[in-house]
Amino acid sequence: MRRIVIPLTAALMFVAAVSGAHTSVTAPQPKLPAWDADFTVGITSNSPADEGRHHGGPEARGEARFDVGHYWTQHVKTEAGVAFLKTWDDYEYESIPVEGLPAGGYAILSTSVRMTVLTPALTYQFLENEFAHPYVSIAARIGFLETHVTRYPQTYTQNRITY
Repeated sequence: MRRIVIPLTAALMFVAAVSGAHTSVTAPQPKLPAWDADFTVGITSNSPADEGRHHGGPEARGEARFDVGHYWTQHVKTEAGVAFLKTWDDYEYESIPVEGLPAGGYAILSTSVRMTVLTPALTYQFLENEFAHPYVSIAARIGFLETHVTRYPQTYTQNRITY
Protein backbone atom coordinates (compact mmCIF):
# COMPACT_ATOMS: atom_id res chain seq x y z
CA MET A 1 0.00 0.00 0.00
CA ARG A 2 2.93 2.38 0.80
CA ARG A 3 4.28 1.83 -2.68
CA ILE A 4 1.15 3.52 -4.10
CA VAL A 5 0.46 6.16 -1.42
CA ILE A 6 3.94 7.74 -1.29
CA PRO A 7 4.34 8.32 -5.07
CA LEU A 8 0.71 9.48 -5.33
CA THR A 9 1.19 11.96 -2.46
CA ALA A 10 4.42 13.23 -4.00
CA ALA A 11 2.72 13.72 -7.37
CA LEU A 12 -0.19 15.64 -5.80
CA MET A 13 2.20 17.88 -3.86
CA PHE A 14 4.17 18.56 -7.04
CA VAL A 15 1.03 19.53 -8.96
CA ALA A 16 -0.11 21.78 -6.10
CA ALA A 17 3.31 23.45 -5.88
CA VAL A 18 3.53 24.06 -9.63
CA SER A 19 -0.01 25.44 -9.91
CA GLY A 20 0.49 27.62 -6.81
CA ALA A 21 3.76 29.00 -8.18
CA HIS A 22 2.01 30.69 -11.11
CA THR A 23 0.84 34.17 -10.32
CA SER A 24 -2.51 35.20 -11.61
CA VAL A 25 -2.17 38.02 -14.11
CA THR A 26 -5.39 39.32 -15.59
CA ALA A 27 -4.80 39.89 -19.27
CA PRO A 28 -7.13 42.24 -21.08
CA GLN A 29 -9.80 40.26 -22.90
CA PRO A 30 -10.14 40.88 -26.60
CA LYS A 31 -13.26 42.76 -27.70
CA LEU A 32 -15.88 40.26 -28.78
CA PRO A 33 -17.69 40.83 -32.07
CA ALA A 34 -21.11 42.48 -31.72
CA TRP A 35 -22.78 40.16 -34.26
CA ASP A 36 -22.71 36.44 -34.86
CA ALA A 37 -24.45 34.16 -37.34
CA ASP A 38 -24.75 30.43 -37.83
CA PHE A 39 -26.29 27.95 -40.23
CA THR A 40 -27.51 24.53 -39.10
CA VAL A 41 -28.88 21.50 -40.90
CA GLY A 42 -30.66 18.93 -38.79
CA ILE A 43 -33.73 16.85 -38.09
CA THR A 44 -36.80 18.03 -36.23
CA SER A 45 -39.90 16.21 -35.05
CA ASN A 46 -43.28 17.91 -34.64
CA SER A 47 -46.60 16.62 -33.40
CA PRO A 48 -49.41 16.15 -35.95
CA ALA A 49 -51.23 19.20 -34.51
CA ASP A 50 -48.12 21.37 -35.03
CA GLU A 51 -48.11 20.44 -38.69
CA GLY A 52 -51.84 20.78 -39.33
CA ARG A 53 -52.33 17.02 -39.69
CA HIS A 54 -55.40 15.19 -38.40
CA HIS A 55 -53.90 11.71 -38.08
CA GLY A 56 -50.63 9.87 -37.50
CA GLY A 57 -47.87 10.48 -34.98
CA PRO A 58 -44.75 12.62 -34.82
CA GLU A 59 -42.51 12.37 -37.87
CA ALA A 60 -38.88 13.42 -38.29
CA ARG A 61 -38.22 15.95 -41.06
CA GLY A 62 -35.14 17.66 -42.42
CA GLU A 63 -34.59 21.26 -41.32
CA ALA A 64 -32.29 24.07 -42.48
CA ARG A 65 -31.89 26.89 -39.94
CA PHE A 66 -30.21 30.30 -40.05
CA ASP A 67 -29.64 32.37 -36.88
CA VAL A 68 -28.25 35.86 -36.38
CA GLY A 69 -27.51 37.36 -32.97
CA HIS A 70 -26.41 40.70 -31.56
CA TYR A 71 -24.49 41.16 -28.30
CA TRP A 72 -25.72 44.39 -26.67
CA THR A 73 -23.35 43.96 -23.75
CA GLN A 74 -20.99 41.18 -22.70
CA HIS A 75 -23.94 39.58 -20.88
CA VAL A 76 -27.03 40.39 -23.00
CA LYS A 77 -27.72 38.97 -26.45
CA THR A 78 -30.77 39.05 -28.73
CA GLU A 79 -31.14 36.50 -31.49
CA ALA A 80 -33.51 35.72 -34.33
CA GLY A 81 -33.64 32.49 -36.24
CA VAL A 82 -35.56 31.21 -39.23
CA ALA A 83 -35.93 27.53 -40.08
CA PHE A 84 -37.29 25.92 -43.22
CA LEU A 85 -38.60 22.38 -42.87
CA LYS A 86 -38.67 19.97 -45.78
CA THR A 87 -42.00 20.01 -47.66
CA TRP A 88 -44.17 16.96 -47.03
CA ASP A 89 -47.36 15.51 -48.44
CA ASP A 90 -50.38 14.41 -46.48
CA TYR A 91 -53.91 13.27 -47.26
CA GLU A 92 -57.29 13.12 -45.62
CA TYR A 93 -60.80 12.01 -46.47
CA GLU A 94 -63.63 14.49 -46.82
CA SER A 95 -67.24 13.36 -46.35
CA ILE A 96 -69.61 14.55 -49.05
CA PRO A 97 -73.38 14.10 -49.29
CA VAL A 98 -74.46 11.69 -52.03
CA GLU A 99 -78.12 11.14 -52.92
CA GLY A 100 -79.03 7.49 -52.36
CA LEU A 101 -76.21 6.85 -49.84
CA PRO A 102 -77.38 7.46 -46.25
CA ALA A 103 -73.80 7.76 -44.95
CA GLY A 104 -72.75 9.81 -47.97
CA GLY A 105 -69.55 9.38 -49.91
CA TYR A 106 -66.01 10.58 -49.59
CA ALA A 107 -63.35 12.39 -51.54
CA ILE A 108 -59.60 12.23 -51.03
CA LEU A 109 -57.78 15.51 -50.44
CA SER A 110 -54.05 15.66 -51.19
CA THR A 111 -52.19 18.24 -49.13
CA SER A 112 -48.70 19.64 -49.66
CA VAL A 113 -47.37 21.34 -46.52
CA ARG A 114 -44.29 23.38 -45.72
CA MET A 115 -43.50 24.88 -42.32
CA THR A 116 -41.34 27.93 -41.72
CA VAL A 117 -40.34 28.63 -38.12
CA LEU A 118 -39.34 32.01 -36.70
CA THR A 119 -37.52 32.02 -33.33
CA PRO A 120 -36.81 35.30 -31.51
CA ALA A 121 -34.71 34.91 -28.31
CA LEU A 122 -33.17 36.93 -25.49
CA THR A 123 -30.20 35.54 -23.55
CA TYR A 124 -28.51 36.69 -20.35
CA GLN A 125 -25.07 35.24 -19.52
CA PHE A 126 -23.96 35.09 -15.89
CA LEU A 127 -20.30 35.60 -14.90
CA GLU A 128 -17.59 36.66 -17.32
CA ASN A 129 -16.85 35.03 -20.66
CA GLU A 130 -15.25 31.75 -19.57
CA PHE A 131 -14.90 28.36 -21.20
CA ALA A 132 -18.15 27.37 -19.49
CA HIS A 133 -20.64 29.78 -17.99
CA PRO A 134 -24.30 29.64 -16.92
CA TYR A 135 -26.90 31.55 -18.91
CA VAL A 136 -30.67 31.82 -19.19
CA SER A 137 -32.67 32.32 -22.40
CA ILE A 138 -36.26 33.09 -23.21
CA ALA A 139 -37.53 32.38 -26.71
CA ALA A 140 -40.63 31.71 -28.76
CA ARG A 141 -40.93 29.21 -31.61
CA ILE A 142 -43.53 30.53 -34.05
CA GLY A 143 -44.51 28.20 -36.89
CA PHE A 144 -46.08 29.30 -40.17
CA LEU A 145 -47.75 26.63 -42.28
CA GLU A 146 -48.00 27.00 -46.03
CA THR A 147 -50.65 24.52 -47.13
CA HIS A 148 -51.80 23.66 -50.63
CA VAL A 149 -54.85 21.35 -50.76
CA THR A 150 -55.91 19.59 -53.97
CA ARG A 151 -59.06 17.57 -54.58
CA TYR A 152 -58.51 15.65 -57.78
CA PRO A 153 -61.54 14.82 -59.95
CA GLN A 154 -62.31 11.18 -59.22
CA THR A 155 -65.28 8.89 -59.72
CA TYR A 156 -66.36 6.32 -57.14
CA THR A 157 -69.06 3.66 -57.24
CA GLN A 158 -70.71 2.47 -54.07
CA ASN A 159 -73.86 0.31 -53.87
CA ARG A 160 -74.24 0.80 -57.65
CA ILE A 161 -74.33 4.57 -57.20
CA THR A 162 -71.60 6.46 -59.03
CA TYR A 163 -70.56 9.81 -57.70
